[in-house]
Amino acid sequence: RALTFMRSFTFSNALIPAIETAYTFLVYVDDSGAVYPW
Repeated sequence: RALTFMRSFTFSNALIPAIETAYTFLVYVDDSGAVYPW
């Protein structure tokens, strides 16, 4: 159980920066007026 927790924690640690990067990219593209992600 502890191993599964550590594994999921590591996965979240890797996933969150990727989501933030993608969100920042989408906001940047949206602000430029070139593409609207939604």
